[in-house]
Amino acid sequence: MAVTLLLGKGRAHAEGENQKRQQALDDVFHGFGLSPEFTKSSTNQSFSSPKLPCAQNSFDLREAMELEIIHQDHYLAVVVKPAGVPCHGRQRMALNTILRDSQSLEQLGWPSQATPRLVHRLDHGTKGPLMVAATPDVATACQAHWPSFTKTYHAWLCGHLITERGRCAMAIEDKVASSRFQVLGHRAWPIHKVATLVEWRIDTGRTHQIRRHAAAMGHPIVGDATYGCKPVYAGHGIHLHGTELAWTHPVTGAHHRSICRPSKKMKLAHHPSFQTANESEHLSLFMGNRRVEEDGSILPNL
Repeated sequence: MAVTLLLGKGRAHAEGENQKRQQALDDVFHGFGLSPEFTKSSTNQSFSSPKLPCAQNSFDLREAMELEIIHQDHYLAVVVKPAGVPCHGRQRMALNTILRDSQSLEQLGWPSQATPRLVHRLDHGTKGPLMVAATPDVATACQAHWPSFTKTYHAWLCGHLITERGRCAMAIEDKVASSRFQVLGHRAWPIHKVATLVEWRIDTGRTHQIRRHAAAMGHPIVGDATYGCKPVYAGHGIHLHGTELAWTHPVTGAHHRSICRPSKKMKLAHHPSFQTANESEHLSLFMGNRRVEEDGSILPNL
């Protein structure tokens, strides 16, 4: 019998003999062995409902309307979604409401009669590049191309993730979900003793996909109060960041890379205890205000 992880119903359970259970877990990662740490923790992990509580937000509306624009043209834009700002909602703090404001439309260079549409979503607590279409027709065209776009995220996970790279293919709410990951390094961390910086690329876009897959691996994201292990590293929010959206323009056919610089809480790879596991062109973004010398020493940038 296969291992069944029922994330949508808030629990995980395993059936069958130990040998078959291990085989099912091995199948989650294609071509890569799993560490004993992953096997032990994932079979006993329980999950709560993915619905997040509505937290009070002190983000000022006028400040929110000062959009940070990565790309803009007549058809669409890519803006930075701040952490703590929801994508959708009736409250005036929701990004879909902010984008319809006359000041935002002026910043984007779109006419006052424009009807912006979000092409996709990011979690409430996640900062990252967000694509916005100027019209519903452009939004439909972008969504048709969406599976071919490359979405790159970075997260600090609790504990020392031994498996350096692989693909998690665990279904979410009976839907196919695929997340590829690569470990960039490890460092000492309060409460969890060790944290792992992981680069993620998602092939699908299920609700809380990276958060759920990380938790199922036995290494939830630092600060994740919904899927995380206790005690939760509190006070800084979830340590998940949308780093890059690589996409092809649905109208012009041009290729673009929209990169969002991480917030201060994510730039923690500069710590003296950080040990690099794999190279990535994005790693320097998380080195804070320091640089790494050829001998491995870490020095401040001058």
